[in-house]
Amino acid sequence: MDYKKAITSIDYMNASLENTFKYLNYNADQIRTLHKHSVNNRWGVPDRVDNKLTNSAADMIGKQITEYMSEIRSIRLRMKPVKTPTALDREAEESTRYASSQVHDAFPSGSFTVQVGKASFEPNQSTYSGDGDIFVPVTWNRKIYQRGIAVVKAGDGNRFIVDCKPRNLTRLAKDNIQAFDVLAIKRYGGNSEMIEATVMKYDAGGKSVCSISDKFSRAESLIRRRIKDTAIDTLLEL
Repeated sequence: MDYKKAITSIDYMNASLENTFKYLNYNADQIRTLHKHSVNNRWGVPDRVDNKLTNSAADMIGKQITEYMSEIRSIRLRMKPVKTPTALDREAEESTRYASSQVHDAFPSGSFTVQVGKASFEPNQSTYSGDGDIFVPVTWNRKIYQRGIAVVKAGDGNRFIVDCKPRNLTRLAKDNIQAFDVLAIKRYGGNSEMIEATVMKYDAGGKSVCSISDKFSRAESLIRRRIKDTAIDTLLEL
């Protein structure tokens, strides 16, 4: 990288942004909103930058602000010295990659950004910004994906599992059923939210079945019904 050109480019774009913000009387909160938008989106703006301008001019200026912010961040990242990834870095990268793939499989028409962090969901307010930001634990790959509970089908659609906590219940374990308290993303009618629920999983004969419900008794009833259906299907295949 030509560091001299990189620094000159950053200085130019920063000066342009400062002049634009000053002219439009942008306050700190408005600038932070634009910055957050530019982190998660490569195009579009959350709102027109100034209602005193024509619509087309406002859209053009807003787009330039977002693109300048994105390019400044991109150049700064490329200027950072490359470090050897640690085991934790690799685990975070795997969790982010697998979670992103699984959430797309769960909701093909949705648009989510997946990051590593404290398990949570931040819905986007802007129509330009997609459904929202999903934060998964750094151990998501081991805790959820490798357990085979990343996406669980409910009666009204798929659930993407954000985090889980195993429940050690002897009564269920005797029947080879695992239970988990989970945080899950539900998407219905174009609206997304994070819910608390119970997931149950049954493994036998190389086949796995799962259930999910916001009520423990309902999740157990569903898993036992699905176990029975799976056993019948297996017999029919013989």
